[in-house]
Amino acid sequence: MKRFAYYLVPVLGLAVFTFFYYQHMDVVKENELKRKAEKEQAAAEEAAKKAEAQRKALEDAQKRAAEREAEEKKKAEEKAQKHIKAVADLEDRIKDHRDEYEKQLALTKANETKLAALRAERESLRRESYDLQKKIALGQIERRNAELEIQRFVDMVGKEADQSVLTKMPPTPTPTK
Repeated sequence: MKRFAYYLVPVLGLAVFTFFYYQHMDVVKENELKRKAEKEQAAAEEAAKKAEAQRKALEDAQKRAAEREAEEKKKAEEKAQKHIKAVADLEDRIKDHRDEYEKQLALTKANETKLAALRAERESLRRESYDLQKKIALGQIERRNAELEIQRFVDMVGKEADQSVLTKMPPTPTPTK
């Protein structure tokens, strides 16, 4: 019987354990079902919160995207207006510069014509001055030649007068006593 005692205590323990186990399993199953239901409810609430957060995030993202698009559109319009204004300003400046260029070109042509006339006049004055200087030089040469001719003639007349009897003075009479 000793052997039987070895088996009896564990079998009785197993029977007690099984009794309490099955009795407690109903409570555990109920608790587990409650926990599952709570988890599902929490998961559903979490999913609802997550869905709400995603919906809000999506709405905010769409709102920001719409604002960004509106802002970008506004900036693009402003940039286009600035560009149009800059192009118009450049065209005005180009027109002004072209008008100024035309004026300056006409003035340059007039000045070139005046310059050509003045150069021609200067050249004619230079030639006239040269001709007058030439005439003066020739006149001086003729005068010098005339003076030399007069001097030569005076010398010649003087020599002839010296040699002529008529121009010699008669000898002075000697006084008689």
